[in-house]
Amino acid sequence: MSDAVALLNKGRKEFITENGDNKVSIKLLPMSSGIKVTKELISLLAPAIGSMADGVRHDEYLHGAPKSFSDLAFSLVSQLDKVDIIQLIHTLLQGMLVNTKQVDLEEYFTANYDELVEILEFALKENFGSFFTGKGTKARFLTVIQNLMQGSTTQESETE
Repeated sequence: MSDAVALLNKGRKEFITENGDNKVSIKLLPMSSGIKVTKELISLLAPAIGSMADGVRHDEYLHGAPKSFSDLAFSLVSQLDKVDIIQLIHTLLQGMLVNTKQVDLEEYFTANYDELVEILEFALKENFGSFFTGKGTKARFLTVIQNLMQGSTTQESETE
């Protein structure tokens, strides 16, 4: 690989789309952009995660307060107006190449939402995967959920 090609590919991740037709390359976000996007993602997801944790604490058999996936989805959707989704997509996919050619995101994804979701999933995983799984983050999250399930449910059952 030539130095020019190596320099061009630095900070990029590539994958082949599910249908196998396209080789997509995204630029990884620099730190300051990554921090901004992380903040937006947390503001979007935190209420939904809270609803999920609340649903774990209040099971429908003991406490009469069922929480469902529709409650979780409603919580997530209610947060969408607080985040500029279009700007978030443009930030995540800025500089995207398809088959080594620069594409206009608006034009490329017109009536192509399945590929948009596939590429966004890839971009989120590559940029933020270590945030959710690295250095024990996943284990800490699971411990919190486990404590909620055991401690809070037991305490509430004893008081009812």
